[in-house]
Amino acid sequence: MELQQLEDEHLKPIVDKFTKYGNRSENISAAVYDSDWVDKSPEIRRLVYIMSSTVNRKLVYNAGPFNEVTVVTFIQIVKVTISFYRLMCTTTLSDSGS
Repeated sequence: MELQQLEDEHLKPIVDKFTKYGNRSENISAAVYDSDWVDKSPEIRRLVYIMSSTVNRKLVYNAGPFNEVTVVTFIQIVKVTISFYRLMCTTTLSDSGS
């Protein structure tokens, strides 16, 4: 599989989903705060407070029990993966040409 094909079919959709869901989680918090809750009943204000404290947490992906994966670490992982893929392709081409 060519590197460009690998990027187009596998890496770009993963990166798009990674950033899309992270951005959506931030939008929920803003939408709750921007809602018209100030003039509502104490029960509604309490529910908005509970919801805002719940959705205020940042969406974080976990790499198993090891570490949190942020966008920065994910991009580093992708870069290292591409480097290893290129190395393996170069090594395979060098060995088959001998």
